[in-house]
Amino acid sequence: MINSVTNILKRITYSTIIFTFSILSTTRSFSQSEFLYTVNSDLPNSNFSSLCQDSKGNIWIGTVNGLCRYDGAKFRTYNNYKNNQYKIHDNAITSLYSTDSGALYVGLGDRIQVLDVNSDSFKDVLFYDKQNKRIEINAKAFVKLHNDDILIGTLGHGIFLLKKRLIKSISFSLGKVWILFH
Repeated sequence: MINSVTNILKRITYSTIIFTFSILSTTRSFSQSEFLYTVNSDLPNSNFSSLCQDSKGNIWIGTVNGLCRYDGAKFRTYNNYKNNQYKIHDNAITSLYSTDSGALYVGLGDRIQVLDVNSDSFKDVLFYDKQNKRIEINAKAFVKLHNDDILIGTLGHGIFLLKKRLIKSISFSLGKVWILFH
């Protein structure tokens, strides 16, 4: 008798679990909304080069036609068009990196700019060679190291190490690595 009661309880439990999963799998979840953002209404271009999230939760989207910030409700586009109040040096974004302290580094075709959150404007991060001549760099990738330094991979100029706002060159057998102090 005890075995038959146990078997009936097991069948009821299994049936309840299967029924619950079948209902959940066929019912649409309403806890999250689905949105389609397009170039017709929100984005400057559908060709994305990079994405990142900053310390405030904003999503940054790099495109070939400008930089977008999505705050969860609306988009703000930064580009180099005369009629746009949110300016950035170049429209073609090559890479993005957000620090834990809230700085946003933006790789462009010939430079890196960092967002000044107080003025909502961008400032150039300058790079110099050994002869103290300014060089243009195309940042393709940013990598945070364990000690909070940042490696910057470039197109044609190797790797830079971001520390403080000074640069010095270190020679290796494979080429040069530049160190930038901020």
